[in-house]
Amino acid sequence: DALDLGHFWTGPEVNWHRCFELNRLIKSSPHAFAYVRVGDEDLRIPAKCDDGNDTVASATQAWLFDHGWRPRSVLSRVLWKMLEPCDVPYRFRDLIVGRPGMLMRLARFFQQTSATSASVEWPIGRSPSGDWCWRMPPYTAEDAAAAEKWEDSPSVRSGPHPWGRGYGWLIELNLPDTHREEMGIPLNAAPAPRWVHVGSRLLAGKMTVGDLCSGIKEHIGAMGFDLDLEVLPSATDVWAIAEKVTSQSLLLTDLRWTQGERLILKESPISPHLGKPRNRVVLFQRDSVRAAVKPWRRHRPFMTGTESTMVQKGGCLTERSDSSPGGNWSDSSSSPSIPRCYDLIRRRVHRPRCIEVAAEDDMWTKLDTAEELRSVPERQLPHSRRLILSSNGTRQFEFHPQRADTVLAGRKDGVVAVINHEQDSTTHTLEVDSYPILGLSWLHTNPQWAVCGVSQSGTTCLVNYDERRPGHMESVRLEPFAHLSSLSVNCTDEYFMTSGFCVDLGLYDLVTGRRLNTFQGMHQNFINILRFSHRSPHLFATASFDHSCKVWDLRQPLQLARPVKLFTTESLNVMCTFSPDDKHILCSGVDSCLQQFSLASTDDAAGTKYPLPNTHCATNYRRAMYLTSGGLVATAATNESLLRICSAAHPHQHLGHVDFKGSLVSRRHFAEVSGRSMRSQASLAAGLVGGYSGQSPVTEEYVQSLRCHPLDPDSLGVLLSTSDPQPESYIAMLQLGREES
Repeated sequence: DALDLGHFWTGPEVNWHRCFELNRLIKSSPHAFAYVRVGDEDLRIPAKCDDGNDTVASATQAWLFDHGWRPRSVLSRVLWKMLEPCDVPYRFRDLIVGRPGMLMRLARFFQQTSATSASVEWPIGRSPSGDWCWRMPPYTAEDAAAAEKWEDSPSVRSGPHPWGRGYGWLIELNLPDTHREEMGIPLNAAPAPRWVHVGSRLLAGKMTVGDLCSGIKEHIGAMGFDLDLEVLPSATDVWAIAEKVTSQSLLLTDLRWTQGERLILKESPISPHLGKPRNRVVLFQRDSVRAAVKPWRRHRPFMTGTESTMVQKGGCLTERSDSSPGGNWSDSSSSPSIPRCYDLIRRRVHRPRCIEVAAEDDMWTKLDTAEELRSVPERQLPHSRRLILSSNGTRQFEFHPQRADTVLAGRKDGVVAVINHEQDSTTHTLEVDSYPILGLSWLHTNPQWAVCGVSQSGTTCLVNYDERRPGHMESVRLEPFAHLSSLSVNCTDEYFMTSGFCVDLGLYDLVTGRRLNTFQGMHQNFINILRFSHRSPHLFATASFDHSCKVWDLRQPLQLARPVKLFTTESLNVMCTFSPDDKHILCSGVDSCLQQFSLASTDDAAGTKYPLPNTHCATNYRRAMYLTSGGLVATAATNESLLRICSAAHPHQHLGHVDFKGSLVSRRHFAEVSGRSMRSQASLAAGLVGGYSGQSPVTEEYVQSLRCHPLDPDSLGVLLSTSDPQPESYIAMLQLGREES
């Protein structure tokens, strides 16, 4: 058996000189790129924009090419030049947020940055008959040919997953280390994780739990179990037979299965009254958490200083880097890490961006009570900012997860727009509805696709923008969700969910475009917002006006009285969000109500409170977000022009604020009085230092929404709006720790 080999060959070495040379040549003509994992490295594979263009073959081929899909031969031809010579075959496999999927059908190329979506797989040896042996299924040439067969009704969907899910599910079988010892298997002799393609002749959407258990049973002998033991699903939190899951439960509709899940197997006793022929069974638990993704990030130049934590190596200064957006997620510390901009904020002088500050060097360590923390004098933080004038009329916005200069904006007039915030220009627009767009979410692994939802009408649709054709966007209408207020896509781009001014939740399948479930009565009052976690495709949180925040797990049947976690808050909830490492959840409510709860702790029902000033106003609705590093929290409320920055670690010191008072009113004044264009006034009005003394007393600015930049830990976007009868709204880009020159 190929899987029992002790050491796997990892493939040829990367020829880095040739790799850099091929990427350097792209300056001569327009190119598109695929991002492929080879071993532990992610490579950018360039191809000319017309390579693999088979649009004349059929309308289907034309649609696929226009949306980035190209033959695998295009990828193979360039990749082979980047590797050392090798005489063994290889194949490409889908890579879904760091986890392997099925064999890749077509390669994806885009002109701008995208997520790594494929991996190269090499054989691990040869059988006595001369056939190549592979670590993952399909293992034979016949099975590989069968794997090319996909759902044929419809053959291609007009969405981010053109071929559906295909046949069966790819799973990884594992044993827990403690159970290996109980079974008497030495760790150095224990079976390796075993990849299995269950139900290879069954449509994935129609597979049942019974089909899955039968497929797993064929491999339990190789994992060290008795062959006659029955295989059953376990509950997610304890080793016990899962309740309300039967052999006829559908993996997709009932248990929300995802490709490449890791299953932990364990032999467990069962009660005799269950009527099983034996008193022991093999249970499996699902572990679907993805590893932290390291995005392609731009690095800014930095200045050196006497207090920098840079170290000197070989005569040059080397910055202590942190390549993942949430810091070191393997850290067992319960407190989020402090980002590089923290020292700039703390001392209010221009120091190197790479500085990290130790917790014991905090100027607030002697302040213990909430009142003492609230007594810290208000102060303006060092920062730079500018209005994005092309964002006029925005109601909601989201930064692109891979493209640092791109924002998706939903406007009040029902138009969705793609904005380049660095150039302050709108590149693409599409009219979705006539009502304001409240729900927006980019897909994580499909860089040109997003989901949007409209408030009053409940219109829900997929939108796609073509980076090669400015202005061109298209949409795919989905089943509407009444009273929509928010939506969120899970990390694997297989599901998204909706909530609104109702007590129900909608679950949509992004592969088929259908609504899978409507979960009714999940709260006692309106569910204002819903958010998926960053790394688990099944974990999500809901924040409601009923003074509660609930955490749910899609791997098990959802029941009103049985959330995974229940947190009671001091006011109705406006917003909730997971920390970048998914260890905490932040709930913001009315006025000064901002609480943080631990998801790992079992006794954190009360959470910790942020020491914010209280205005005693029942309509002062608060928003809050973690900055990408996870060490800072940005918060603002609708009756204030201040954006406050606090430490995410308890006791949540208030570090300072940025005041946007006068930002939009002064811009309007300059436009009306001087008659100059908005763009000619950007240098005057977008600096936004101080307010306009002649402004109407009833017109004020407030922060309507905020989003933190996913690739820059010191950057965030703020949606500013005025309070007059005909309000203006603009996105303002804010850079912490960098004072305006």
